[in-house]
Amino acid sequence: MDSSATDDVETVRQALIRLMAIADRLESRNAHTVQRIEAATSALDQGVSRLDAGGERFAERALQLIGNNAQHVVAQGAGQAVDELRQRLQQSAGSAQAASAPDQEPTMRSTGMVSPAPAAAPAHSAMV
Repeated sequence: MDSSATDDVETVRQALIRLMAIADRLESRNAHTVQRIEAATSALDQGVSRLDAGGERFAERALQLIGNNAQHVVAQGAGQAVDELRQRLQQSAGSAQAASAPDQEPTMRSTGMVSPAPAAAPAHSAMV
């Protein structure tokens, strides 16, 4: 072999050694990148799980509050309706009593004054 062929073989050998070193560095970088991606994916998965659990708690609490408020509003509305009905019944009862009462002077009835009752006759004492 001549010296130029030996030099060419040595040059190719040196190039192969550099290529192997580059390949090793790329493989190391890829392994490190895969580890970072796996760690980020795990962190995202944990974050999604926390968000999911928090969302469920939020929805449960919101529904509970809405139910409690609705129950309160219904009870309040029913109480107002009963109060209004009671007032109307009392007004109707008062009107019915006034209509069934014997005729009295309109001014006395409207002012709430009642005419005096007739005086009782004096009791006669029995003679003995």
